[in-house]
Amino acid sequence: MLGNSQTEILKTLLYAQEAVNIDAMSQHLGISRNATYQHIKTLERDGLIAGHKIARTKGRPSQTYQLTRAGRATFTQSYALVATSLIDALKKKMTEAELKDLLEDLGGSLAAGVNEDLTSMPLPERISRIADLMETLGYETELEGDETASKAPPEIVAHNCVFHDVAEEHPEVCSMDLALLDSLSGCEVEHRECIVRGENKCRFAFKEKN
Repeated sequence: MLGNSQTEILKTLLYAQEAVNIDAMSQHLGISRNATYQHIKTLERDGLIAGHKIARTKGRPSQTYQLTRAGRATFTQSYALVATSLIDALKKKMTEAELKDLLEDLGGSLAAGVNEDLTSMPLPERISRIADLMETLGYETELEGDETASKAPPEIVAHNCVFHDVAEEHPEVCSMDLALLDSLSGCEVEHRECIVRGENKCRFAFKEKN
């Protein structure tokens, strides 16, 4: 659990226009430079912030810091509660099939918003680009398999699920992910492993449609 000073450091970096050094954070927090340094090292160890670059000033060079993706994610956790409540409300007004259709439509809309035509790419290249796009949405992805093989294209492995808190209560949310990947790839997408099902990652396999 984050302390007040650590939370304030994350907020400072969230609102900063550029990376911030320890002296600036120490002054903002009103605590000693050494205490600020200790908090910085803890946040860096936990992957919430990362060193950015050395700032050249009139004094000694100073390391600056910025939020990592995980650090930014600490400010979005409340959205899970809102999304869960929203799906709860929708379930009271819609059938299971209607909700699934709605979530699939949302996945298709997300794909349309990419504004990038991937269909002309060879399948392995297409999948690689989709993995990159997933990272912009907050996923930590990697490709497994032969990135040059068209008959057995690589699979996308996601080590986190950006909808995890919502999907734990409403597994239907996974259909939005699948619709997104289906629309982007133009392929049949198989969800071979799933974090929500208790596995430690999500794995997506792609097969060209006949």
